[in-house]
Amino acid sequence: ATMPTELAPVAERRKQLIALFDTLGHAMPDEPWIAGQRVRYLIEDGRPADAIAAARGCSTGTWWCDVLLGYASHAAGEYATADSVYAVAFTKTLPRDACAWNDISMLLDPDALQQYRRLNCGDPKRRAFEDRTWWFSRTLYLMHGNDSRTEYFARMTLAQLLKDAATPHQFGFDDDERELMLRFGPSIAWARGPAADPRDRFGFSIISHEPVPAYRYIPAGFVLNNPAISDSADWRLQLPPVIGRYAPPYAKVVRALEHQKAMFRRGDSALVVMAYDTRNTQAVAGAPLRVALAVTPAGRVIHDFIARRDSAPATGVLTVRAPWGPLLMSAEVAAASRHAVARARCRARRPKAAR
Repeated sequence: ATMPTELAPVAERRKQLIALFDTLGHAMPDEPWIAGQRVRYLIEDGRPADAIAAARGCSTGTWWCDVLLGYASHAAGEYATADSVYAVAFTKTLPRDACAWNDISMLLDPDALQQYRRLNCGDPKRRAFEDRTWWFSRTLYLMHGNDSRTEYFARMTLAQLLKDAATPHQFGFDDDERELMLRFGPSIAWARGPAADPRDRFGFSIISHEPVPAYRYIPAGFVLNNPAISDSADWRLQLPPVIGRYAPPYAKVVRALEHQKAMFRRGDSALVVMAYDTRNTQAVAGAPLRVALAVTPAGRVIHDFIARRDSAPATGVLTVRAPWGPLLMSAEVAAASRHAVARARCRARRPKAAR
């Protein structure tokens, strides 16, 4: 359902609060709570560029300023910057704090979680597991940075901001509310409904609304373990069980991409060829398109080989050369003006004669 427009008095009160935080922030740039709430409300007011400026004005001398800048950069859609800033922030923290921020256990299905729990904080294999998981969790490989990862760090940042401030949560921002937000994202709207219990002292209940449409956040454990044998059904964005969700602002609509692919051996390299056709995909047909073909070795080395084309035609062919071996292919089309995406992700099959 379409959410109603925010009430004018609410928007006006927020602007007044932001003005107060602006004054306090200029007077006390080294106060972490003020810096954080200033960035939080600027983002909530739809002013990410101002939030970035506020974060750059933070001068606590700690990693908190970097975290706020990463949060604001993610809200502005500057995912590569956010990715880099968060990475720098975690080099300034205590090792246990870096582990806590990078902990992805609540987003994993039972198969992946069982493996992850065997790895201790500080173990390089744990970090490799996290990096690999986020690598394969990206909605689009054609984008710079990793917005799936920075989305989680942004949720972690907001959780920290809500912990020490007033929130719309009826009974406060407790551990349950924190887990829900980290798994399914921050609420974008609130409503008041009847009390769940007539004896409730409030006489009503507060109902939060998550962004929709939202898609499965982390691929299934069996896909993460061996993406080279996955097919398109394994990459369905609502493949159950859905442990967590992510609603990319650039992907309000996601459709299957009509395509054909082939893989040829050229010495120690593979030549992957993909032909696409968007004319029958209503979500993107007729819109300016960005098209990409990304090929990722499915072994332990995390790297992709990608061909991108801006202002692409409705039909076309892309080719990518990659090391010979098991490969994951992602054919992608993005229509930014419509916030729509068409995607096909699966293994790239090697010719039987070449195996």
